[in-house]
Amino acid sequence: MIWNKEYKIVKKSGLFDEGYYLKSYEDIRKADIDPIKHFIEYGWKEGRNPSANFDTNFYLESYPDVREAGINPLVHYIRYGSKEGRVPAALKDYDLLVCNIYFDKSFYLNAYKDVKDAEIDPILHYLEHGYKEGRNPSANFDTNFYLESCPDVREAGINPLVHFLRSGRAEGRKISNENSMKMSKYVKLMMILKHAKKNPHFVRKFIKEAKTNGVRHSLNRAKAKLHSASGPLAARKYEYKQPLLTKEIIKEINDFTNKPLISIIMPVYNVDPKWLNLAIKSIENQWYKNWELCIADDKSTHKKTVEYLKNIKNPKIKVKYLEQNLNISGASNAALELASGEYIALMDNDDEITPDALYEVVKAINETGADFVYSDENKLEMDGSFSDPHFKPDFAPDMFLSQNYISHLGVIKKSLIEKVGGWEIGLEGAQDYDLYLKVLEHTDKIYHIQKVLYYWRKIPGSTAAEFSDKSYAQDAGIKALQNAMNRRKIDVKVENGKYSGTYKVRYKILNNPLVSIIIPFKDKPELLKMCIESILKKSTYKNFEIIGISNNSTEQTTFNEMQRLEKLHKGIKFYEYNVPFNYSDINNHAVKTYAKGEHILLLNNDIEIITPDWIESMLEHSQREEIGCVGAKLYYPNDKIQHAGVIIGIGGIAGHSHKYIDKMSPGYFSRLELVQNISAITAACLMVKTSIFQELEGLNEESLKIAFNDVDFCLRVQENGYRNIFTPYCEAYHHESISRGAEDNPEKVARFNTEVEYMKKRHQKILENGDPYYNQNLTLNREDFSLR
Repeated sequence: MIWNKEYKIVKKSGLFDEGYYLKSYEDIRKADIDPIKHFIEYGWKEGRNPSANFDTNFYLESYPDVREAGINPLVHYIRYGSKEGRVPAALKDYDLLVCNIYFDKSFYLNAYKDVKDAEIDPILHYLEHGYKEGRNPSANFDTNFYLESCPDVREAGINPLVHFLRSGRAEGRKISNENSMKMSKYVKLMMILKHAKKNPHFVRKFIKEAKTNGVRHSLNRAKAKLHSASGPLAARKYEYKQPLLTKEIIKEINDFTNKPLISIIMPVYNVDPKWLNLAIKSIENQWYKNWELCIADDKSTHKKTVEYLKNIKNPKIKVKYLEQNLNISGASNAALELASGEYIALMDNDDEITPDALYEVVKAINETGADFVYSDENKLEMDGSFSDPHFKPDFAPDMFLSQNYISHLGVIKKSLIEKVGGWEIGLEGAQDYDLYLKVLEHTDKIYHIQKVLYYWRKIPGSTAAEFSDKSYAQDAGIKALQNAMNRRKIDVKVENGKYSGTYKVRYKILNNPLVSIIIPFKDKPELLKMCIESILKKSTYKNFEIIGISNNSTEQTTFNEMQRLEKLHKGIKFYEYNVPFNYSDINNHAVKTYAKGEHILLLNNDIEIITPDWIESMLEHSQREEIGCVGAKLYYPNDKIQHAGVIIGIGGIAGHSHKYIDKMSPGYFSRLELVQNISAITAACLMVKTSIFQELEGLNEESLKIAFNDVDFCLRVQENGYRNIFTPYCEAYHHESISRGAEDNPEKVARFNTEVEYMKKRHQKILENGDPYYNQNLTLNREDFSLR
């Protein structure tokens, strides 16, 4: 029997949590049914989950081929999905581990042969069983030690690594002791020796290095080799590929019209000579040769650092020795005094740049005339491996006020740096952020190279390793940003963001403008009640009106609810507009005919407000002259992300940023928690000035009656010179698709296809060039910011 075969597959996998299933589904528990058998025969069809870490509905929604084939999703995942890299759910704990250095897939599979032989997803295994069995998720985390030293975690039955990542790290809890670290080295050595069986040359080289440099050094080198041999973690699919210098590129460099001298500024203080040497070698290996390196030694006290500097022979490297320690800002200014180049590149003394870095920068200068060029970046682990590639958006002014995402590599015209007075003393830790903020007040010629050209080395205590290790940097960032807003004469208060290295700029709301909330609906009185009552109960901003537009409602309970709600608030009015359903037309009609506010807030009837200051969080941006549409952070009822902005190009036309990710996740480089520029926003909760809505003649009711009208509107707003914004500080639940039917008949499918073709034609340029607030290195097949 098929179910019997599937039973054995599920049972053997260890991915079915019988205790969870029985606890979650009382009817199964009371009926005394075998939980696995029930799930195989009925449970998955009813949308039941086999464990806390496998979401049946998510898997079927994400992979329509599985749904259409009628295959049990868990069985599919065990047999095929895990090998194909499919994700079992938008999981709280799974997502936390999949992109984290403390869970090493290669380590886990090599350390625990039973898991590897069973071809079980190592993350799921650790979450379900591994931690209970005392298994370690990586060489750097000791499960048993953490549980023994944290009895509260053990008694609560919480996964120790999950606890550490969510709160333990911030609380300063330790992840191992000296003995357990020795065990970690033992496990590493076992892995190395296991690899050596297949490669005798590997172990000979290890022994030779151990004699010369010591066992610790050799272990680290061997670990790097092993990591390379095993391949990177699945979560970090980015692999650095050494660029090739071709005859064509050499000719291109020789033919550059503008061949500026690039002065690389490098403050130095007590850096290990081996890191400094690697940094300098990466500069000397540049394809573009018209550079100079300007070093200011900030009164280093380590003799080896000073000795290394004094032994430099390259005439293109200038070194200045400061008589007193001036800190990084003072040292940077001293290095700037040595510079004679037209452009200044900023580089730390222990980092590296790729061989093509300056070539790409000068190419961009020649093609665009940019005053300020920045690139994507990556991290360098201490063992030489790569991690955390940051593929950034093009210049996003509002996102830059939430986070210094530009960072490295930054190359700026020297005259601009001199114009703003260089680096400011007293803002150490955010000195480059402050410089960038000042420079960008004097130029809009900024260009982003969508390519990794810079590597931060993750030395313990450095900002690359952990921004929170430098709390003074956070304070300096707030001060730099507040200073910038004061210079610009913008009335704001700068506060800490939700994570280290992020900021929240609070704009003062002016003149208490009226906001017109437009809610179209057809029947579903229970949704209408939920939506409007949540507005009335939650909202701290009071100057609003609610305009409900009934489109072909027929149920008497709907009309009764309309009458009841109108009595609750003098600003609530309902109107009937009984025309064939056309979302664009309904909203346009409401704005033209009834709205009195300075701002329009389009709102679905299946929205349930969470944050009391939701209106203020949108209005503070909507009121700004340069801002067009403002969107909110919306969740599914199961606390997964439904909307955090719309990215153009995903799925062919547009997709929702971070869709299905857990609401507690910070997102890709904290983007779920940043006010940021975005190309488009869902009209499920969208605020815009009434004047802009009228200027653009509202939503397109001719060509986009149902789908993409909000995306099209936002893109037209953007074309007219306004910036659209996503704010994470306006939060609501979106009970999506409850209030309208599916695209499930030939007429609806034909209409949808027509709307798709219209979007492809009307917005061909951005679809071809790519969303400026996304990155060409990120996937267009999923909404999770994974790599192409």
